[in-house]
Amino acid sequence: TEALKIMTDYIFRVLRFRGVFAHFHELNKIVGRILSRVGYEKEGELKGTLKSKKGEYYNDIIYGIVNNN
Repeated sequence: TEALKIMTDYIFRVLRFRGVFAHFHELNKIVGRILSRVGYEKEGELKGTLKSKKGEYYNDIIYGIVNNN
């Protein structure tokens, strides 16, 4: 969590990006919790866009944060 805070701050302050987005597999719920703790919000889901080696389809979850400063 601390590393993500530092990285996000760097992206906003030094690189001057307006927003940052993260994509992750729907079964990797811990990523969503970490992103939420840092201030990222769920932006949406891409349904059935990730295919496993077994041929099963999963959703791609998208979180984002916007710098309003």
